[in-house]
Amino acid sequence: MKIGKVSGTPEEIKSFLANDGFNARDILDLPKKYEIKWLIFPISLFIVLSFILWIINTPPRGLFGLLVIFEILTIGWVTIHIHLLFKNTLVTILCLLLLVLVFGFCVKLTDLGEALRIIREKIKIPRYD
Repeated sequence: MKIGKVSGTPEEIKSFLANDGFNARDILDLPKKYEIKWLIFPISLFIVLSFILWIINTPPRGLFGLLVIFEILTIGWVTIHIHLLFKNTLVTILCLLLLVLVFGFCVKLTDLGEALRIIREKIKIPRYD
């Protein structure tokens, strides 16, 4: 049996580590466990900022700019944490697109009807009104 740079029977390896005061983590490269609590805070901050941007119809220019900057930073924060949690590029990109879409609706860049109309025109779905 070989673990890292140490080879021998399991009993020999166990006694070697126990008798000499070594920790198995010093020899092995174990992946760090990612805690979900580091994802909950940025998501809740994103939800709160999105709700504030959606509710306020005509905010003061400075406040609106500050909220938009914090919202964009929060989108980046959430995207990074999702990538660290899942380690999958496709999941990261889909979550990023969803967050940007929610951001667009909250700052009234587009509405759902306009988005559906653009999608319908691009894929040429006939209208049956």
